[in-house]
This record gives sequence, structure tokens and C-alpha cells, in this order.
Amino acid sequence: MAEILIGQVMNVIDGQHFYMRVTHLGKNNRRKYNPEERIKIEKLAAPDQSISDKVLSKAELEIILQGHGVKCAIQTRDRYGCLTANVMLM
Repeated sequence: MAEILIGQVMNVIDGQHFYMRVTHLGKNNRRKYNPEERIKIEKLAAPDQSISDKVLSKAELEIILQGHGVKCAIQTRDRYGCLTANVMLM
């Protein structure tokens, strides 16, 4: 089962990456996470939009993520410290 991070989007880097402020951790998480994490989107789920398979620009991702909390199901952490995750808007 994937570990869960919940928080607020702080800054969109490009069409695939953003920084989040971690406000809650999944109760079954075993790994340590930083108060702020860089996330690479593997899949994106938004309740009111069909965007899971689209390639997005930075501007498009900013519009989608602006003002939303996110729930991230963590897949991996790369050698640069970036987390790959399935992201759901809250």
C-alpha cells in the first residue's frame, strides 16, 4: 500500500512537478518526510475534470492546482529527493 501525504500546493515548477507543504501524514506511513516535498505527478485525479492522461503546461497545472489541497499516494523517491506520486485534488 502506498504511503500518503496530504497538504497544500506551494509552487508549480513545470507541467509535472510542484512543491507541497505537508500538513498530514498517513497513519500507516513508515518513512520520514520533510515539511516541504517536491512531487512529480504520475497520475492526477480531479473530481470535476478529466485530466489524468493529459500532458499539461506549467500554466495549465497552476490553474488546476491553485487553491487546492492535495492527497499524494507516494510511489518512489528518486536519487534527487523528488517523490513520484498519484495526486488527487481535495
